[in-house]
Amino acid sequence: MSTVIAAMITAVVGILGTLFAPLLQQRMTARQRAEDGLTEDRRRRFEERRAAYTAMNRASRQFHTLLKDALHRIRDDVYADEDRVRLEEARRDYRDRYAEAQMIVPSGSWKRPASSIRCSPGSTRWPSGSTAACSATARRRRARCWS
Repeated sequence: MSTVIAAMITAVVGILGTLFAPLLQQRMTARQRAEDGLTEDRRRRFEERRAAYTAMNRASRQFHTLLKDALHRIRDDVYADEDRVRLEEARRDYRDRYAEAQMIVPSGSWKRPASSIRCSPGSTRWPSGSTAACSATARRRRARCWS
């Protein structure tokens, strides 16, 4: 190969490198922005779920506290209309937070607790209350849930 051909190949490679460098840089920048956008979206969804869980947990605790207080007041025969109104407001708040969480939280998260409660390792009763059905079938079902 002569020096002229080598010089020409070098020049072509240099020109192509100069032309393609901005394209390559643009592509890498676009990819980085897309990754940053996905990371930010994941972080935003996590914060939304966290806020929904927190609000639902707080409303649930408040509702259960007022429900327990109402039960004690009914037992002591001092349950008043304002207690009933506060309890109803707490119930509505809890339902609102629950509905909000259902829209934000992935659907699979709502199904898992129900199956784990039904298949708890120490359970010896079927939901119907029958202990006769708790046999090898029940053990297989619990094993399938926990595997």
